[in-house]
Amino acid sequence: VVAFVFRSRAQLVLHYRRVTFKPRSDRQRSSRSSTRRQKKMAFSSEAEAHAARLRELLKQEGNRTCADCSAATPRWSSVKFGVFICDQCAGVHRSFTRVKSTNLDSWNREHMEFVEQRGNERCNAFLEARMPKRGVKPQPYVTPADKLKSFIEDKYIRRRWLDPASADAFAVVLTPGGAQSQPVPRAVRPMYFG
Repeated sequence: VVAFVFRSRAQLVLHYRRVTFKPRSDRQRSSRSSTRRQKKMAFSSEAEAHAARLRELLKQEGNRTCADCSAATPRWSSVKFGVFICDQCAGVHRSFTRVKSTNLDSWNREHMEFVEQRGNERCNAFLEARMPKRGVKPQPYVTPADKLKSFIEDKYIRRRWLDPASADAFAVVLTPGGAQSQPVPRAVRPMYFG
């Protein structure tokens, strides 16, 4: 493919034919660029609002540490469970759910609302209800990777320490807005007990 660019038009010479593109008028270009600029500004203001909300959520008492290993300053979130986790635990979560960075990724409104409703304390209250107080929870950055993976799978996939009496309450917590019937975000749907 050979391309020739002239001031008034661009030509592409393909193997078998020549294609000429004419530029848009100045009015079309300016209206299109202003629309793009408006969309970009709206997106950036929404992204800034979400970033501020995430910073506030991370300042809350239960969210200051990783939901799984209690490491300080978690910088990732498991979107499916609505918890904040550290780098090491995020690597394990990535194998079975989607994780997002609290400061690098863009967040949509549904995910923000879900994480606000859940949080580490609320999720751990259900998922660790029957967990022994000592010896089970991994230590931050000390526990071997295979034991950390086993703990996280026991907690979230097998739900080993979930109290059967609280399973219905846990399903209600998964619903955005509590027990109200609202559309459930796509990222949350696999969490419902069937």
